[in-house]
Parts: sequence; structure tokens; C-alpha cells
Amino acid sequence: MKTLTKVSDEQSASRSFVLNDIRTSKTLRWSGMVSLVLFGCGGLASTAIAKPSSATSKPTKRVVKRAPVRKLAEKRPTKRVVAQPTTRPTSRPAHMPPRRALSKGKHLIMPPFPKVPVLKRRIPPKAIKNNGPFAHSVLISGGWKPHVNYYSHLLYLRLMRQVLQELGVEDPFMSIFASDGEDTDPDLAIQRSEKRPEHWLFRFRRELRFFPRKPTLINSSIKGTRLHEAKRSVLVKEMKRVHKTLKDDGKPLFVFVTDHGTRNRRLRHTRNQRISLWYESLSVQQYQLMMRRFSKRKVVSVMSQCFSGSFAWSIFRKPGRFGIPTGDQCGFYATLPNRYSYGCFPETKLKKSVGHAYRFIHAMRQARTFNEAHKQVLLTDVTPDVPNRSSDGYLYFFLKGDAKADGVKPHVYVDRILKRFEGKSYPGMKEDLSVLSAVAQRFSLARPLNLSALRAQRKSLNKRLRWFRRVERMWRSVFSTARSHHLDGWLKETPMLRGEVKYLLKNLHLLKKSKKQRKAERRKRLKRRLANAWKRARLWKKYRKLSKEVKDLRGMLKKVRGTKRKRRYRRLTKAQRLKAWRDRQFERTRRKLRRRYNRRRWRNRRRRNRRGRARRMRNLRKLRNRILRKGKRLHWPVERIVDTLRKGFLTYVDSRPQLKSRLQLLYSRVEEMKKHVFRLKVQRAALKRMELLLYRIAGRKLLYLDKDPEYQAHHQGLQRLLGCEQTPLSNEPQLADTKLAAPKPMSFSLKNVPLPSWFGISFRPAHKRHPELPTGAIEIQNVYLNTPAKASGLMTGDMIVAVGGRQLREPYEIRERVMLAKPEQPVLMRIIRKGHILDLPVRLKRLVSPPTMKLPPIIGRKLPGLSSLELLSKQSKLPNLDKDTVLVFFWATWCGPCKAALPTMRRWKQKYASRGLRIVTVSNEKAHTIVRWLKSHPRDMPFYNARDKKRGLSRKMRVRATPTFVILKRGKIKLYHVGSRGLGGFEKKFLRFLR
Repeated sequence: MKTLTKVSDEQSASRSFVLNDIRTSKTLRWSGMVSLVLFGCGGLASTAIAKPSSATSKPTKRVVKRAPVRKLAEKRPTKRVVAQPTTRPTSRPAHMPPRRALSKGKHLIMPPFPKVPVLKRRIPPKAIKNNGPFAHSVLISGGWKPHVNYYSHLLYLRLMRQVLQELGVEDPFMSIFASDGEDTDPDLAIQRSEKRPEHWLFRFRRELRFFPRKPTLINSSIKGTRLHEAKRSVLVKEMKRVHKTLKDDGKPLFVFVTDHGTRNRRLRHTRNQRISLWYESLSVQQYQLMMRRFSKRKVVSVMSQCFSGSFAWSIFRKPGRFGIPTGDQCGFYATLPNRYSYGCFPETKLKKSVGHAYRFIHAMRQARTFNEAHKQVLLTDVTPDVPNRSSDGYLYFFLKGDAKADGVKPHVYVDRILKRFEGKSYPGMKEDLSVLSAVAQRFSLARPLNLSALRAQRKSLNKRLRWFRRVERMWRSVFSTARSHHLDGWLKETPMLRGEVKYLLKNLHLLKKSKKQRKAERRKRLKRRLANAWKRARLWKKYRKLSKEVKDLRGMLKKVRGTKRKRRYRRLTKAQRLKAWRDRQFERTRRKLRRRYNRRRWRNRRRRNRRGRARRMRNLRKLRNRILRKGKRLHWPVERIVDTLRKGFLTYVDSRPQLKSRLQLLYSRVEEMKKHVFRLKVQRAALKRMELLLYRIAGRKLLYLDKDPEYQAHHQGLQRLLGCEQTPLSNEPQLADTKLAAPKPMSFSLKNVPLPSWFGISFRPAHKRHPELPTGAIEIQNVYLNTPAKASGLMTGDMIVAVGGRQLREPYEIRERVMLAKPEQPVLMRIIRKGHILDLPVRLKRLVSPPTMKLPPIIGRKLPGLSSLELLSKQSKLPNLDKDTVLVFFWATWCGPCKAALPTMRRWKQKYASRGLRIVTVSNEKAHTIVRWLKSHPRDMPFYNARDKKRGLSRKMRVRATPTFVILKRGKIKLYHVGSRGLGGFEKKFLRFLR
């Protein structure tokens, strides 16, 4: 074969075009392609290039015919074509057909070059060395649903990934599961921490639902890594892959869960709670089954979801069944199996109480082992969480089971163990005691020596917590009363807006529902109606069947109607007699069914329902037409109404600066009390942390010092579990845990708590009875003993008109002014007593503890008379208190014990009426209710029956329950008895007051 030496410009251009086209397709290198184009096509394009005759000669074109591809492919052997990296064409293969040469001066137009598949050599990636302390790390945040998948979940995943990278764990050795994974749909809820005025102005009102703080949904992503979908199937598949790739690596596996947790409501116990995945959940049993393949490797888990302590049951061979731990699995949990956890929030700004996950991530940066990080979290987590370890849960379950077997309460059993092994120790006891002391010092609590002392401390703390919650409700009530008074007054001025708001509050939940939800509700309603109709149809079917049989029997009996009854009965056969008897029975049944299911009765009821429905629809039609529109779920009238409500009331409040400052002050007191209540909850959670530490100390003492074989087996399992919890956080050699550096103790003082001042009276508005007085005037009903009101000389019946030199404009204002007044300083009160105006200085007290509201003794108190009662019986007037001994009986028509005492009272009337005993029954129910009951039971109450319309007599006699018996002698209260029991003893006592 001849070697070509010269190539014209056009030929070189055409060849470079072909080579460039091939180079862009990224199939072969340029040098290999030259040999493939010229010699490697095997007859697909046989070409020859000749020298031109001269530089001036014009090039000529000659088209080379192309052979059919199918025939050439059949002739071509299946030998692999290899491109050779050389610039000079190699020798022609023997199997190629002879090449035809073109005449001189002719040029070649290259045919289109076919794409030839070329096999690439797979280059394995460079092996990445794992320098971290874990063979693999699994980070899980399911989120459950987009609107509850909060920003904090993704934040904790990012922080944990960053900490693991600092510890030497690279991204290939991390598997991150977050909501829907790499799907671009929005699945994360974020929210800006903005405080709008309508949120506090409409707080504790139903109108607040018009201004929801809707979070924004975005797509969750972590830069530089891939997110897996948080599904159970994807998680199991990834765990299988990780298990195959980690056969040669003996390092532990790390699992981190920051998510929502759900309670397993199918089970009563708390041993199988769930982790929320993406529209799925993962129970304790499913988690243990998934991790069973790592049985020969340590698995350390950190879980911060609600009810996370339930996953401490996964350390046993059978999840949910107590046994000896293998030491292959251990964990650190945010809270107990029956408690919620803190730390989930949609705001992008971190809160002070961020929760267990955030504190544990930061502790991992400073600590050297997981156990040391947990000890730091016990001190730095300032939330009502109860961080615990798997060993804490194991010892708690163990001691609780032993106490149950001995028939003793757990705290008594633990105290016995601590007393039994007092003065003896176990390896690591000093560390546990130092943690106990640090927790007590951090949260301003006394260090308990046993569980009895801890329970006493918890009792006093719970008492204070209940009192602080009550004070919070008091401030909230004062704020709500003042705000609602002005809001309702403003709405009265705009009746149309008031009606629209009222209608929206009833029906907005229906407007917000989707079409599917509305269809489902319609189906449920239809099923209920059909079910009731089916029951009625069954009864009517039975009725019609009986009617038909009766009709047939009657038709048969008509044949013998002409004969006499006896002869007819004799002539009837036995079967006919039986049918006649059935006729009578069916007739009775028919009458009963007619009475029960009368068509006219049902028709009248339907008509009444129809009329009532039409009346209701007429009342709501105007408002409904304004709001509802065909084919739209939420429309402009709703937005207009809500916007008018918000802007209108904000303008109303802003135009009154004094009112605005008052409301802001009261709302600030509510928020301050909320913070102090939260602090007490944190202290109560700290007591629970110390309780687990005492269980830990007692359990370790028992297992270490008791030489029982069963205890020794459990002690070995405990040692394996403790070894798993001491897993290092770096590859460097570890020393003993460092001494805990306790943070600054929580400052807790009653001086900073906004406790209100108090007065010590009960009152009612006086404007209705005395219209000449100001609207805010009140009448004192009771003055309690040992109170500032009693010390200042206030009396029952006094009317307060002004407080602190300012007139009372509304009845609720006195409570607000007294609570906001400075304690131990005289407050001038203007009162009206028997027509005289007096100014009394009153020194108010601070409510440090719940007040003991004691009233003067009621025995011996004289009543002015019974004129406030409304007589309902036939007697013309009530008995005279000065002459007769009167038994006043407070009762109600719904009171069962009251009715049980009536026979005894009828006996008393017959026996002691001659000795001057008169019985007066008093009820505060509506008049028609009492009269109806008396008419239906005419012989049960032959007494003076009266009604206490305004409950004046009930208040004077301090009636708090029914039945109550009061004996009056010459207008004075002599005896007082509550309840229907012990009436025999009460009878012996009141005999001495009779004639």
C-alpha cells in the first residue's frame, strides 16, 4: 500500500471537520480516531486520496458509492476494534477488502461518519480513608408533614454534619434522611419571629384565628451533600448497603434523630413509641429489627424527639421485654417515654430554650466521650426535658420490677437499698455524686440524700407551681376583661361587622376545608342518616309484615261472620283457632307500633324541623349571601371583614393612648408570669433528673455489692452497656472523664415575680340597684377575716365609688387597680355607707402564697327575714321567723340526694308541726321548672315552696351544695347541715329548739 505524503487544503479541512465532530461526541482521543477513520471502518467507507496535478489545477469531485451497512456488518468479523495512538497509519488488516484509488487531481467528499459505540474503561474512584471515630453516621429528620416539619430539624442536621466533619467524618460516610429528600417540592416550614400588634391585642379571643401566623414552605437542602427520603423502605435499604460496606471496619455506628415523636395509642404501655418519618413512622420494634444486622458492632444513638426514652427498650434482645443488655446498642435520649420534648420551632432565630439536640451537638465539640457530653447536657439544657441514658432506663426498669415483685413502692425500695449499702461505694460512684450535686446547684435546688427528701421537695415545688399558674390566670383574666369590654363596645357601634364576625366564627372552619374533606363529611352525614333510616325501615317492615298477616286472618274470619261467636269458634279448626289467637296478639303489637311510630307524629316533627330550619336560614341568609360564593372556597368578603376588624380595632386602641398603655402593661404581666411558670417547670424537670441519678446510684450499688448470681449476671450486662456509653468522640487515646465545669446557677427570687396585691372582699356591681351611682361602683358582699379590707374597717354592704382618687368607670376596674397597686402603701378608697361618704386608707398586701379566705362564723348570725324569696305554693305568706322554728331546705329538681331526703322531711312535718316546726324549701332554678316538678309530684313536697330568684339568701347562708339544712330560731342561724346522710343526728340536735 502506498503511503500518502501530501494532502490538499480542502482535504485537510474536510478531515479536520470529521475529527472535530467526533471529538465533540467524546468517544475517542484524536490520535486513535485518525487510524479508526482511515483503516478501522472495515469497508464502511473505502476511500483513497491522490496528489493534485499542480497548484493551479482546479479540484474535481468524485462521489464514492457506499456499501450497504447490513451486508458489511455480516461480513465483518466480531473482533474488537482498538484505536492505536499513532500519527502514522498502520498496515491494512488482512480481512479488509481492497481499496479503490481515485484518479489524479480528484478530491474526496467524505460521507457522513456513523457513530460507533466505544467501550470506556471504568476507572474506580479513589478510596477515601475514614479518619473519623465512627464507621458510618446516620442522621434522621422525617418531619411527618410539610406544615409541621420545622426549620429547627434541618438546622440540627446541618450543625451535626458540621460537628462530624470537625471530628473527621467525611460526607461519603454519612447518610442524611430529611423529609422528601432531593424532591424540589416545598417541605420545610420557616417563620420570621415578627410580633404584630393584632397577635397580643386579640390574644385569648376566638377572633385570633383570623390572624394565623402561617409559616412559609421552602425546599429543604444541605449544601454539598445528598438528602435521602425519610421513608422506612429507603432507610432499611440504606442500612443494608451500609452493613455490606462496613464489614472490614470495626468502628461503631452513630445514629442521630431530631424529629417529632408520636405516642403509640394502641398500647397502654410506653415501650413501643414511634419516630415520625415522612408521612410514616418508625416504632421501637421496627427500629430494633432494622439494627439487628449490626449485632456485632456498637450502635450509639442520640435521639431528641418526643417520647424518645421509649427507645431505651431497644437495647434488649427482644424489644419491649426486659432482660440483660448485650452492650451492642446504647443511646442518649431527650426525655422520658411518656413526656414531650422541647426544641422544635419554625422561627429562623434561635430561642433561649433550644432543647436537647442543640445542647448535645455543642457538647460533642468539647467532650471526649458520649457519656461526658451527656453530663454537660444535664447542666446546660434549660428546658423541662429529662435527658437520660440507656443505662439510666435499664436500672430504673430493674429496680421498679424488683419493687413490684416485693410488693413495695419503688421509692421505698430505693431508700432501703441506699440505707442498706450506706458508706459503701462502687467504681464511678464519685462521678455520679458529683453530677447529682452539680445538677442541684445549677437549678437552685437542695441536694437530696434519698427519694423521700426529693419527693418532699417536689411537693413544695408543685404547690408553688400551682400558685404561679393561678396568678398567671388572674393576670390573664384582668387583661381579657379590659380588652373584651372595649372590643365588644366597639363592635356594638358597627352591628353589621359584628354580625359578620359572629357568622365567620361559626362557619370559617367549613370555608377552609377542601372539596375532598367536604365530600367526606357529606358521605359521613349521609351514612348516619341512612343508618337511622334503615333502623326505622326495619321496624316499619316488621309492622307491615304483621299488618299483612292480620289482614289475611281477618279475611279468613269473615267467612263465618254470620254464625254466633261460640258456634263459630267451635267450627274453626285448630289451625284457625291458633290464627285467631295470633290475630289478637298481632293487633296488640300493631297498636304498640302505631303509638311508637305514628306517621302523623313523624310528619309533624318533620314539619317543625322544617319550620325551625327555615327560620334559622332566614336569619342567616343576608350574612351568608355576603360571604358564600359559588365555586370559591375563600373569597374577598372574608378578607375584607378580617381586615376591617384588625384595622378598626387597632385604630380604636391607638386613638386612646391611656387605654393602650394599660393593656400593654397587663399583657406584659401575663408574659412575665409565663416565664416564671416555665422556670418552675424546668426546676421540676431537674428534680426528675436527680431522681434518675438516685435510681442509678442505688441500682449500681445493688448490682455491684450483692453477690447473688442473678444480680451478677445483670452487673455484667450493665458493664457492657456502660462501655458502649463511653464510646470516644475522637481517635485519640482517651483518659478519664474530666471534672464537670458547672454553669452559673439559675437565679430565682420572688422579688422579680410580678405577684399582685390583694384586698380580701367579694363584691357585685351596684349600678343596677342604685342607678344614681357611677357605672363602676360596687357593693361589698363579704369581708374575709385577716385581710387588708378587714383591717381597714370595711363592712358588708359598703359601696366603693373611687380608688386612689380616680372614679371607677367599670365594675371590673377595681380588681385591676388593686392588683396593680404597690403593696404596703396606703390606697385611699371612697365608700358610701348608709348614705354617708367616707374616705378610708387601705394598706394592700402582696400575694406571696394562696390566701386563706375565711369568713366570720355563720352560726348565731341573724337574718332580716325571708322577703327576698318568691313563694310558689298555695300558702299566702311565708312563716314568721320571730315566732316559729323554721327549717330552710335548699334543693334542686335534678338533685338525687335531695329527693331521697323528702320522706324524712314529710315525717318531721307530721311529727313536729304541733311543736312549731315550719319547713321552707328554697331552689334557685327557673320558676316554670320548679312548678312543673311540683305538679308532677303533688304529694312529695307539702311544704312552703319558694324560689331564691337572685340567690341573695343562698349567699347570706353560704350555701355551696345541695341538699343543705338550716335551722332558724327567732331569725338566728342555730344549726347547719350539708348532705342527706346523718339526718338522724341532725333531728336529735334540732329538737331542743322546738316548743
